Amino acid sequence: MTSDNPLPPTLATWVYQQARASHRYLTGPALWEAVDAAHPGLLPSDPRRLSRDWPVHRELMSAYVAGLPEIEVGDPVIVTLHGSDQPLRATLTAVHDTLLVRVALDGDDGPGLDVARIAVDPVPVVYYTATIITFDGSDTNAYGEGCEAGRGYREESGWWDPTHHYWKVHPQRSAVTPEVCPDGADPASWLADRLATRLGSLDGYDGRTFTGAREAIYPGRLTGAPAQQPGAVLGTNTLLGDALAAGRLRRPKVGQRTLTAAGHAHGFRDEDLLAAARHIGLITAPPASLDPKPAQDVPDAR
Repeated sequence: MTSDNPLPPTLATWVYQQARASHRYLTGPALWEAVDAAHPGLLPSDPRRLSRDWPVHRELMSAYVAGLPEIEVGDPVIVTLHGSDQPLRATLTAVHDTLLVRVALDGDDGPGLDVARIAVDPVPVVYYTATIITFDGSDTNAYGEGCEAGRGYREESGWWDPTHHYWKVHPQRSAVTPEVCPDGADPASWLADRLATRLGSLDGYDGRTFTGAREAIYPGRLTGAPAQQPGAVLGTNTLLGDALAAGRLRRPKVGQRTLTAAGHAHGFRDEDLLAAARHIGLITAPPASLDPKPAQDVPDAR
């Protein structure tokens, strides 16, 4: 095999599984050596120095990166620079391509630093979104569709900052502050605690999104002391909510507002998301082993 040959599917699957299992390789040479040790003789034997321009090298790196937790512009990250053992806190500011990103190091006001995606780890955080409905007494809903007279409403959905602006949503994620998992904390337990604290009862989850089961009525809240006041919250798992659910049959007052919310976990491993869902009670079976992504589904960087 030479450097111009495509990456064998066996190796693409192996490096993808390594990433999914949280086996971290922070440089291309380190990943190359691990693959060569696990599958001797399958990589090119070219005597030239390892080059990032080799098609097989880019495919190897792309297959590994595909298994890492997703990161998005604006996410807090940890960067390990080449030749340094000291991780640095930063914010992801751009994604150039599959293998190259730009970060802004904490405390550095410069233009940012381009680094290999393989050297970047996400910091586990939780963002929230919410939908606020305001009943306006009309006969149309938020989508302009007709409804029963007096039950019309307007709807606002967006990013939600329950700490600073409870009854307000924002169109841009950058306008809200995520909750950040502290160093040394167990990510799954921390995530379950934050979701329960912010949302109370949960209906379910899909991937990294956890949907709340409760509906707050202004000026109440989903959880905490304000949620215990009569008329403050509708929820499937509380006697108060069950009693108030019948109130939905009555025509709402003009100006009445309700709020529902969801939590979005960024930077968590799949096993942490499953463990959090089990801790909350959304699933009862132990987390199943992750099925490897088929080799043909691994992104091709060529």
